[in-house]
Amino acid sequence: MGDAFDDGVFNGVKKIIVGEHIGCVAYIKIEYEKDGKFETREHGTIRRDLKEFVVDYPSECITSFGGSYGHVNGYKAVMIKSLIFKTSYGRTSPVLGETNSFGNPADNQFMLEGKNGGKLLGFHGRSGAAIDAIGAYFGTGSGGVGPRKLELRVGEGCGNGGT
Repeated sequence: MGDAFDDGVFNGVKKIIVGEHIGCVAYIKIEYEKDGKFETREHGTIRRDLKEFVVDYPSECITSFGGSYGHVNGYKAVMIKSLIFKTSYGRTSPVLGETNSFGNPADNQFMLEGKNGGKLLGFHGRSGAAIDAIGAYFGTGSGGVGPRKLELRVGEGCGNGGT
């Protein structure tokens, strides 16, 4: 298992870059905006096959993200295998990371989304050589009182690797 990371809460996300390695998400780089300044956070290990998803921020925002997780033999652990993002414009990113033969996320799928169209404000999770847990902070959308923290839990103590 990797070390915990928590990027905290920003105003929004401009760009996400994901790197895949031996069947899982090995690297994620996020470009956030806070108070008019852009800040970058990186987690995992840069390997190969970097793919990018750019948002037309600030008019467009990420409202949900998901992907898949499962056992990866090369790491002998349950890892995040793919990520996919959806925006307020109705756009969906390509699958970033491992896919099945139909081009969809492989293995156990998950989806996290903000209530009432709330936007993605930051990530948290665990990373080492690759990403083995991921969660997010979402704004609560219209009428909400502040960000809420959502997470996907996999691995030990989670039964069948559920969420």
